[in-house]
Amino acid sequence: MQEIMCNMQDCEPVTGDCRGDIVFILDSSHSIGSQNWFVVKQFVMDVIHGLKISADQTRVGVVSFATMTVNNFHLQEYYDVDEMAEKIWEMAYLAGSTNTADGIMFMRQMMAMHRRPDVQQIAILLTDGVSNVDAGRTIPEADAAKDEDIEIFVVAVGDADQDEVRRIASDPRWLFNVTDFTALNSLTMDIIEETCSASELVNCGPCEFSSCSESCGADGTQTGEKECKRFERFTSQLVETFIVDCADQNCFVPCPTTTTPTTTTETTTTPTTTTETTTTPTTTTETTTTPTTTTETTTTPTTTTETTTPSTTTTPVPVDCHKCDFTKGQIWRPDPENCHRFYICEPLVDANSDGISDVGEYRIHHMTCDELYWDQDLHTCVEEMPANAQCDQTAPPVPFTGTTPAPIDCPYEPKANDPQFFSGANDTDYQKCSDGMIFVSGLVCTCVENPRGITCIAILSHWALA
Repeated sequence: MQEIMCNMQDCEPVTGDCRGDIVFILDSSHSIGSQNWFVVKQFVMDVIHGLKISADQTRVGVVSFATMTVNNFHLQEYYDVDEMAEKIWEMAYLAGSTNTADGIMFMRQMMAMHRRPDVQQIAILLTDGVSNVDAGRTIPEADAAKDEDIEIFVVAVGDADQDEVRRIASDPRWLFNVTDFTALNSLTMDIIEETCSASELVNCGPCEFSSCSESCGADGTQTGEKECKRFERFTSQLVETFIVDCADQNCFVPCPTTTTPTTTTETTTTPTTTTETTTTPTTTTETTTTPTTTTETTTTPTTTTETTTPSTTTTPVPVDCHKCDFTKGQIWRPDPENCHRFYICEPLVDANSDGISDVGEYRIHHMTCDELYWDQDLHTCVEEMPANAQCDQTAPPVPFTGTTPAPIDCPYEPKANDPQFFSGANDTDYQKCSDGMIFVSGLVCTCVENPRGITCIAILSHWALA
């Protein structure tokens, strides 16, 4: 029984404006081991408990990789730290080889989909080995991430290849080495503090808003923008100044009230009548006449303007992605028009309660198996046409447009009569796949869900767009 240290972060969350988009890239290959995989997950949980998780502060996504790569959850899926920790604890152990290049690539894609322009993007790679799947792509993927202003931390455990991890890390001070997995807990606060330090590389002022779009008497909107500055890591030298749009805000300007004063005009007319006799005194009669003032009110008729919004016609997509279970990330659908092709429905995730965007918000990738056939049950390409294939079997194959990955020499084998376990060299050091999964060797070399005995021979994350 292995004892795992937990809650190694400080009791109080970090102070200051610690804002950032953080994606963990976690090595889940065979060399990690199923028991150490729990240690890795606990380490990540401790780190996120020390950060300010919210839509406005720090957001977190997690990618895990072995032979294949999995988006466990995106930056916009969870803002409750306890729900996020529960999701992390449920992440499956993948086993297989070490495909670091795809782990970094998936992180870049996640950042591109959901990054905020006014915060720093940070990736935290945790690995214990060296890339052995398409290794020539690993450093170029890391360099591409840096060119996209993503700062990369690396946590290297045990015998991790030092030359590779040094070239992946954005700076030598962001390379953290530990002797074994039990020492990960000693890095918890260092990672939290350095993450907040890196988040200060982007600093923005307050939003300045325009005048209200309506002059008076109606609801309007105000557009806003703020000035942001990006600084060089560790030197604090200004790299660039840029403008970021702020979210529009509602406004209302009341119309001024005009008061018309009441004017009263008084006219006095005094006629004089003089009658003079020798015996009668002069009599003067004074008459006062008050004129009538009439006020005329003019009513301006109301003019009604009717605006007709033209209807927008959306061309239907060739596959219904709404049938996918988006909670599992990128989901595959068969191409009904060609048995050699399939689709990947990639959901665009927002802050809804279920973590999934509204209907219709997804990205569709049209993929090819070349001369192989798509198997919807296995979610991979196979050599023979599946018996239950629902597609046009007469459609011709579509060749790859990219580079086919080099074959993988899988060093692991499933245990006889119990394929949930798989072995290392000489049938020793058995590891266990997650519940509901079994190990498949060959060119897949990883744990998969309930295969039907057909040999899987392709790596989905490498297939080129057709």
